[in-house]
Parts: sequence; structure tokens; C-alpha cells
Amino acid sequence: MEAPTGLEIPEGIVLRLNWAVYSTKQGGRIWYKDVCGTMVEMGYMRIEVDHAVFIWQRGDVLSIIALYINDFKLVGPPDSDDVCKDKETLKRKYNMTDLGEISWILSIHVTWDREEGWIALSQQKYLEEVLERFDKANVRPISTPSLPNHHLIRLPSPEVDTKHFQHALGALMYLMLGTHPDIAYSVAALGRHAANPGIEHQHTLNRLFRYLCGSSDYKLVYHCGTPGGNTILGYVDADWGSDVNDRKSTLGYAFTLSGGAISWSSKKQSTVALSSTKAEYIASAHAAKEAIWLG
Repeated sequence: MEAPTGLEIPEGIVLRLNWAVYSTKQGGRIWYKDVCGTMVEMGYMRIEVDHAVFIWQRGDVLSIIALYINDFKLVGPPDSDDVCKDKETLKRKYNMTDLGEISWILSIHVTWDREEGWIALSQQKYLEEVLERFDKANVRPISTPSLPNHHLIRLPSPEVDTKHFQHALGALMYLMLGTHPDIAYSVAALGRHAANPGIEHQHTLNRLFRYLCGSSDYKLVYHCGTPGGNTILGYVDADWGSDVNDRKSTLGYAFTLSGGAISWSSKKQSTVALSSTKAEYIASAHAAKEAIWLG
């Protein structure tokens, strides 16, 4: 930081900042420490798997507060007096505004129906903005994100605009991480060639845009009362030596809860599997680690 205009600082003297300022190097840490202290005073406990999430179990009522920078998301029964008290406590502590029931979070649209017992997550608005930004809003839709048995060749140097390719792929990566596990394989495969993209890679990316143009309204939907809905179900698979550049295998897994996906991944294995059995074992090990973390 620099001293304010007009303030002369003698040689060898420094200024000490007595109050954390937004966007300074230590500002985020000071803010987080203050929030953690407030959560403890309110009776909440930070969970170990995500230090931005706090919970409080009061009898049969579970309250959850998720923190993203200076946005608080409070989850709990809508008719609970404890939830209302927590909101008032936060209002007194911080200069904040109650925006009511959640409808948007990090470009994800949240919709629900309490009577029918479902909640849905969608990034349709974000996807439509991405399609407009890269001039893909009016392309002809297709039903699959990639062709079967289509292999991308590694190039020594780029053949297309690298920055434009990376910007487009980065926009789709956020979509994949949020609500579109269906494009996880395609995004991961293209990401391996982001440094030196070629014409074939651009065609594959364009095909992915065409698929998304026809599936922009896809949502992750979670239903209350789904048979086995309280049980986390996992699916895992691996091919064998599908990458023609180094013959490494690709693994993929997906976990569902209440009928909707909650965790997914598609990535190339770090070692060359000498058999399809070994490729499956490696994939199962990665999925098992994720299952333990989710459990």
C-alpha cells in the first residue's frame, strides 16, 4: 500500500494499518478470522472438509451457514425461530441485507418446490451468455458432446488462436464444474491441448458448443423421497490406453444423492496401465477416495 496523498513519511518510518481494508493482502484473512469468531459465539461449528461452511445441530434442527467472501447463505427450516434469530444476530454484527430465499448463487439458478419435494440447479443464463460471447448462440444443436472413439493428437505448436481457445474452454470448465457433468470428459480432453490447440481441437470445441446449445436447459434435480435417496451411489469406469499420444487411460466417476449428481470427475491417469484390469483398479481407487471424503 502507498501512503495517502499529502502525507509525508520520514526516512526509515513505516505506517501500520490498524484496520483491515478490503482487497489488501491480509484483508481476507482478517475478515475470515472475524467471521469464525462470530460463528463460534453463535454456537456454530466449522466443518473440516470445507472451512467456509459452519453447522449447528439443535435437536432435530440442522442449520448450515455457507460463506463466500462476504455473502452468507443460511440453510435451515423456513419456519424455525432459531434461523430467524441467527439472521438477526448477523445483521447486528455486520452491515448486511437480507435478500430472502435463495435464487442465485455463483451464477447458478436455484429453484424448488416444497410441496413436490425437489430442488434444481441450473446455469442456463450463464451458458446463454457464454454462447453469445463466442458467437455460438445460433449454431445447429446436436445430441452428443463428442464423437465416440475420437482421439485428439498432440501438436508441437498452435494452429489456431491460443488465447481465444483457452478463454472459451475456461468458460465451459466453470459450467462443467457447476452443473454439467455431461461435458466433463470433453472439457478434460480439450484441456490437455490448450497450450497448442489445432484445427481439429477447434472443431471438437465447436461440436461441444453445438451440444450445449441444445442442452442449455439441463438441470441437476434432487428429489425428496427418492428410493435410496439418502444413500450416496457411485459409478466408476475406465478405458484402457485411449490416449494415442502416450497410451495412458482415462478414468471417470460420478456420485449421486437424492437422484442428482453431487460429485463427478473425468481425468487421464498418471501412469500407463499395462492391462485393462490395472486401469480399472486405478479408477476404482480414485473413486474410493472420493467416496470416503463424501461419506
